[in-house]
Amino acid sequence: MIQYYYIIFVCKRFIVRKHNKIFIGFAIILFIIIGGKLYKEYNTNKDLKNVIIKNEVDSLISLITSFRKTYQDIFIKYNIDINDQTVNLLPVKTVKEISEQFSKNLGNRTIIKTVSDRPRNIENQANKDELEVIKYFNKNKNKKFYFKELKDNIYYYVKPLYITKDCLKCHGDKKDAPLAIQQRYDKSYGYKIGDLRGITTITINKQDVISKLNEGYMRSVKVAVTVYILFLLAVYFLIRIIVKNSKEYSTTLESKIIQKTKELNHEKEYIHTIVESNNNAIIAIDKNYKIKTYNKKAQIIFGYEKEQMIGYDYLYKLISEVYYEEYITYLKHYFETGETNEILNNEHTIIGINNKNEEFPIRVSIGSNYDGDNTIVILNISDITQEKRQEEILYQQSKMVSMGEMIGNIAHQWRQPLSVISVTATGSKLQKEMGVLTDELFYQNMDCINENTQFLSKTIDDFKNYIKGERELKLFNLSDEINSFLKLIDASKKSHQIEVFRDFDDTIKLNGYPNELTQCFINIFNNSKDALDNIDEENRYVFITTKIVQDKVHIIFRDNAGGIPNDIIGKVFEPYFTTKHQSQGTGLGLSMTHKLITQGMNGTIEVRNIKFKYENKNYVGAEFKIILQLN
Repeated sequence: MIQYYYIIFVCKRFIVRKHNKIFIGFAIILFIIIGGKLYKEYNTNKDLKNVIIKNEVDSLISLITSFRKTYQDIFIKYNIDINDQTVNLLPVKTVKEISEQFSKNLGNRTIIKTVSDRPRNIENQANKDELEVIKYFNKNKNKKFYFKELKDNIYYYVKPLYITKDCLKCHGDKKDAPLAIQQRYDKSYGYKIGDLRGITTITINKQDVISKLNEGYMRSVKVAVTVYILFLLAVYFLIRIIVKNSKEYSTTLESKIIQKTKELNHEKEYIHTIVESNNNAIIAIDKNYKIKTYNKKAQIIFGYEKEQMIGYDYLYKLISEVYYEEYITYLKHYFETGETNEILNNEHTIIGINNKNEEFPIRVSIGSNYDGDNTIVILNISDITQEKRQEEILYQQSKMVSMGEMIGNIAHQWRQPLSVISVTATGSKLQKEMGVLTDELFYQNMDCINENTQFLSKTIDDFKNYIKGERELKLFNLSDEINSFLKLIDASKKSHQIEVFRDFDDTIKLNGYPNELTQCFINIFNNSKDALDNIDEENRYVFITTKIVQDKVHIIFRDNAGGIPNDIIGKVFEPYFTTKHQSQGTGLGLSMTHKLITQGMNGTIEVRNIKFKYENKNYVGAEFKIILQLN
C-alpha cells in the first residue's frame, strides 16, 4: 500500500515539472493512433468498393452466362435443327446482341462483351488488352476472375468461359458439328473439355456509389480530427488543473502515506504478536522451502533457536524422514501449479523430531494462499504427546471395563464345564468304591474331563489374546475375527437372552489391527446389550453383516432395541457421554471406538436409527456402520 501511494506521489510531481513534454508526447502518440485508424478505414473503404463492384459484375456475368446456357440448352433439349433460320439464335449471336442492348439501356455506364481469340463472329474478336487477359487465364487455370481498377472510378472485370460437354456439339470436331454450322463457319473447332473458349468482360462506371463511400470516409476523417482536437484541449486543461493543485495534493498525499504507514506498522506488530503468542508452533516456508517464520512456541517444541532456522531449508530437521519426502513432493507440486492436494487445508498426525533427535507425536495443519513466486505455506504445529498419553489412559480405562465384563463372561462360561468335571470326578470315585468302575466307563469319564478342560483352555486362550492388546499390523480374515469376538461375548449374550444373526462375506481380508477391531466390536455390542435390557426378553436381536461396497468394507451392527433418542444420537461418540448411571458406565466405549476406527484405522463409523422387518414383524433399532479400506 505504501508503494502504491509513493508511485502516485512521484508521478504527480513528474507531471507538474514535465507537463509540456508529456502533453506533446501524448499528442504525437494520439495522432499516430488516430492516423493509423484512419488509414485502416481508408483501406477498408477501398476494399468495400472492390467488394461492391465484384459482387455486381459477378451477378451480371452470371446473368449473361445464364442466357447463353439457356439458349444452348433449348437447342439440345428440343433437338432443334440448326439451319439458316435458327443459326442466329445461337449464343454466339444472341449473347452479343443482349449485352449491347443491356449496355445501351444503362447509358453505356456498364459495357458487357463476350470475346475470344478464335471467334466465329469476327465482331467477337478480342482486342490487344483482351488477348493479354486470355493469355493470363491460359497460364492460370485456377483463377476464376480478373479484376482491375481503371481511372475515374471505372472498373474492369473479366470471367473465363471454359468448354463443357455441351459445347463440343458445335466446337468439337468439325465433322460432328451440325451441317448448318459446318457450312457457315470454318473455324473455332477442335476444342476439348476444359479449354478456354473465350472471356466475358464488364467495364463498369460506379461514380455515384464511390462518391457516396468517399463522402462517408471524409465525414469520418472530419469527426476524428474534431475529436482529436477537443480531446487534446481537454487533456491540456486537465494537466493545467493538476499542476495548479499539485502542491495541495502532494501535502495531502504525504499525510495519507504517513498515516497508512503507521496503520501498516501497527498491523504488522499485531500480526507478529498473534504469531509469537500462539500456543502452537507457527512455521512459514517459501517456494525454496526456506523458513521465513519461526515463532517462540516452535523454539519450545523443537528446541532450535530462531536464528538457527530462519532463512534455511531445515524443515527436514523437524519432521521424521518417513513423512518428509511425501510432504516435499506435495509442496513442490503445489508451488509449481497452485493445485491444492491432500496435505493442504487438512490436519495430519505425524512424528516430529526435536534438536535432541527425540521423536514425538505432532498434529500439523497446512494452509496457503497461492500467489505465484510469492507463495508462502504456513504450518500450524502442536505437540500432542500429552494428548496421546491421555488417549492411551482412556483406552486402557475402556479396556479395563471390557475386561471386567469378559471376566464375568468367562466365569459364566466356566460354570458348566467345571460342574461337569466335578461331577465326573466324584462319580468316578464313587464308582470305584462300589466296584462298578469298568475300564470302558473309566475312559469315558476321563475323555469327558479332558473335553471340558480343553474347552476351558480354549476360553483362556481367547481371553489372553484379547487381554494382550498388542497393536500388531497384520493380514487377517474378517469373519474369523468376528467369530472369535462372538466367543468372547457368548456368555454375555446368553445371560441377556440376546440372539445374534450373522451374514458374512467370508472372503474379506483386512490388513490392520485385529485386536483393536475386536475392542470396537465389544463396545458396540455392549451398547446394544444395555439398550436391549429394556425391551421384551423374547425378541432381543443383534444382526451383524459384512460386505464389500465398491472398494470399501462395510461392517454393520444392527439391533432392535428401539433406537437412540434424536436429541443425543449426535453425541454418542463424545468422551464420557453416557445415559447410564455413573456406577454403570463411563461413556468411554463408543468414544474409543470412534478414535480407533477413524485415527487408528483411517476408517469411518456412522450411527443412525432404522426401521426394518424380520420374520414379518416390524422393528426399530440403532445401526452402527464401520467402513474400512479394502486391501
